[in-house]
Amino acid sequence: LLYHLRRADHRHSFSVFWLPIYLSRALQDSRLNLLLKVAPFAAHFLLQAASLLALKHDMEACALAQTLLFVAANKVCTAQYFCWWLPLLIVVVDDWRRILRPLRNWVLSCGLWLGVAYGLEFRGLPVHMLLWGCSLLFFRANV
Repeated sequence: LLYHLRRADHRHSFSVFWLPIYLSRALQDSRLNLLLKVAPFAAHFLLQAASLLALKHDMEACALAQTLLFVAANKVCTAQYFCWWLPLLIVVVDDWRRILRPLRNWVLSCGLWLGVAYGLEFRGLPVHMLLWGCSLLFFRANV
C-alpha cells in the first residue's frame, strides 16, 4: 500500500492521472504532488463505495464492478491490469448481447488511446493533451 502512495509512472499508462503526474515532475510543486497522492485514493473510495451500495445483493457483479473500478481509477493503469477483471465477465455475464455496446466502446477507446500513444512515444508528436483526452474517454468506457 505504501508503495502505491508514492508510485508515479506516467509512461504507458491508460490512467487519467498520467498527464498530471507527468506535469508534476516538471513543476516540482509539493501541493500538486500531495493532490496526486490523495486524488486517486479519493476516487477509489467513492467508486468502490458506490458499487458496493449498488450491487450489495449480487456478489459476482459486485466483484466485477469493484475490480473494474479499481483498475480504471488507478494512478497507473497498464494493459496487464485488464487481466484482473476480464475473467470475471465470464462469471457475471449471462447474455453477451447486453454487453456488446459497452465492450465495443471499451475496445474502440482502447484502440484510440493506443494509436495516439504510438504517436507520442514512437513518433515524438506533441499530442499530450489529445492522449489525456483519450485517457478520459477510456475511463468513461470503463465506468
